[in-house]
Amino acid sequence: MNLIVIATAMLPVVVLMYIMYKKDSMQPEPKEQLRKAFYWGVLSCFLSALMSGPFAAIGLFPQEVKTVMDAFRISFFGAAIPEEVAKFVVLWFFLRNNPYFDEKFDGIVYAACVSLGFAAFENIGYLFMNMDNFLSVGIMRAIFSVPGHLCFGIMMGYYYSLVKFYPNSKRHSTNRAMVLLVPILLHGLYDTMLFSIGTMPKSLVLVMFVAFLVFCFKMWKYAARRIEEHLARDVDFASEEERAKCLAEFRRLAKENPKIYEPELANILASMGDFCREHGDVQKAEHLYLEALETYRHADATMHHSYKAEMARVYTTLGTMYLADPGRNEDGKRAFSEAIHVHYAMGSNRQVDISLARVFCLLADVYFQEKRYSEAKERYANALDLFRKRADKDGMAVAMQGIGNCNIEIRF
Repeated sequence: MNLIVIATAMLPVVVLMYIMYKKDSMQPEPKEQLRKAFYWGVLSCFLSALMSGPFAAIGLFPQEVKTVMDAFRISFFGAAIPEEVAKFVVLWFFLRNNPYFDEKFDGIVYAACVSLGFAAFENIGYLFMNMDNFLSVGIMRAIFSVPGHLCFGIMMGYYYSLVKFYPNSKRHSTNRAMVLLVPILLHGLYDTMLFSIGTMPKSLVLVMFVAFLVFCFKMWKYAARRIEEHLARDVDFASEEERAKCLAEFRRLAKENPKIYEPELANILASMGDFCREHGDVQKAEHLYLEALETYRHADATMHHSYKAEMARVYTTLGTMYLADPGRNEDGKRAFSEAIHVHYAMGSNRQVDISLARVFCLLADVYFQEKRYSEAKERYANALDLFRKRADKDGMAVAMQGIGNCNIEIRF
């Protein structure tokens, strides 16, 4: 009998873990790592108890739910806060020096495994406390509670990856807060709605239950979208078909919410352009780079954040790519000239000045190859001024060598 109860509790957990594993198709995580994350999730149950016990002792939440406020307090202080904080602590401990955490989607996979480890232990406990009707309890928890924990884990992992892989994002501080805030809010609202049903008049029970179902559906849908987003961000590991699907998904997201997703779309386009260029598909890379530039330009013109640095990088990459084709020197020079124009619009600091100096050197190299030595010397001199301003000795040496070569050719 005990084995049947445990199997009933574990079945939805195993199914959801398998689904998450299959989702990670581009570069699957080692199964041993997933098992370890699951065990850490089980351990988080005990860490959660260490927090919820003192919360109860100081009266932050009641032992019985008689009112909606009671439901709110027990949901947040008795469940959401201690449980999600415990999951976060073990997730951080597990991932802090983990070399396998090298894709955005990995954060979701590992956080989901931690959450499902917690859900498994909790599920077994609930079913043994309801032995007389463990099957019906197990079915209800398989439909709602276990997927709920999965969703909380997905959201934690989603923001955890954003924090790790985008440390220079203008939303970095917000993302750090969201790692805990979003799972706690979702978990707390989920439990509050569920516990409140028992405190309401019969006339409102159906209304609250329908509202609870709508909330669950919206939450599951939102979590599924976050999965697709991180899969799209991991384009370097995707197949051609998967990259096309990722790009289509981000184009759709950028239309729905350009403020958040238009810059991300441009990043994806530029990243896919890099991938195509590295694999020899120059024509497709050019198309992607040009679309990325158009998207960056629109974002730069309509948002408070500047995307000129990204534009300068793409223009410089385009120029270098064009020069690999002997018949496209003019296109290369135009791309470098655009990169220089964008750099000037960015203002002056060490990073911008050194980047601009390097573009001047690239443009000077083109003029030198065309035997237009005076124009090449002028660009090398521009680069030398910037390198000297920022005390970049290696850059100064390159620019001075270029000027020297131009002087030799001009004399002879």
